Amino acid sequence: WADELRSRFRLSPELVDAEALRLAAWSCSPGITPWTMWTLAVTSIDFAKQPEILEGLSSVRWDVLVVDEAHLAALAELRAAATAFLARRARRVVLLSGTPCAGDAMGFHAICETGRMGSERPIVLFRRTRQGLGLPVSRKVRVLFVRPSRAEQRMHKALEQYARAVWREGGGDSDRRDARLAMMILCKRAASGATALSLSLDRRLLWLREGPDEVASQLSLPLGDDEIADDGEPERALAAPGLADRVEERRWLERLLALSREATFSESKIRALVRLLDRVGEPVLVFTEYRA
Repeated sequence: WADELRSRFRLSPELVDAEALRLAAWSCSPGITPWTMWTLAVTSIDFAKQPEILEGLSSVRWDVLVVDEAHLAALAELRAAATAFLARRARRVVLLSGTPCAGDAMGFHAICETGRMGSERPIVLFRRTRQGLGLPVSRKVRVLFVRPSRAEQRMHKALEQYARAVWREGGGDSDRRDARLAMMILCKRAASGATALSLSLDRRLLWLREGPDEVASQLSLPLGDDEIADDGEPERALAAPGLADRVEERRWLERLLALSREATFSESKIRALVRLLDRVGEPVLVFTEYRA
């Protein structure tokens, strides 16, 4: 966004992250929010949604708020709350999305209601289709099967055994439900890749050792890009113990963490993607569920 604004509109935006905010705070007078120093700011909604960051934005009034990937900002609970909070403090709101509406009336309604105040008129909608732009409507879809490496196979097998053990312990209370949800999260992360799984395992191991409240209190201030690396994982679920024997569960997680880190050295899906990009030889847009 910053590059596009510079090259296409000759505007000079400030890319605001934890470091930029920290530096600006040093030069501000007491009681003045650093956000007032910038006439044009570009930031991540995952950065802005943090309570201590939103608090600093509460006294700022923007001429225009532009929200990219609005379908993501309007549906995830914390993102939606932060987007609505900022939208109510902007004179104009522009919501952008390149993802077609798939018939989800509730999701589309959530986008249209973002920042609405009182009896405002309905949102003005501009929709462009490939056909309207004179582009080919049909597309070729090809599924590429990737054979996992031996290290990845060992990782998946061990994760399956751990998940089965947690699932068998049963129970109907909220802790058990959260533990089972944690297993579903870990399996989805493993399907995405070993790197994504290793980050979640590392986080789960830390929370089981120290508890989510203690970890949250240690990480109450923005520390850089790491605070948005979780891709919206539910902390309560990942912090829920899955086995009655805590020592045994930590052994499981340490073994899984070692296997996942071993698998990260040669991820089969990454290798397949690199080969594909080499063959295509042109710009490509890659979508992935988890940034990790």
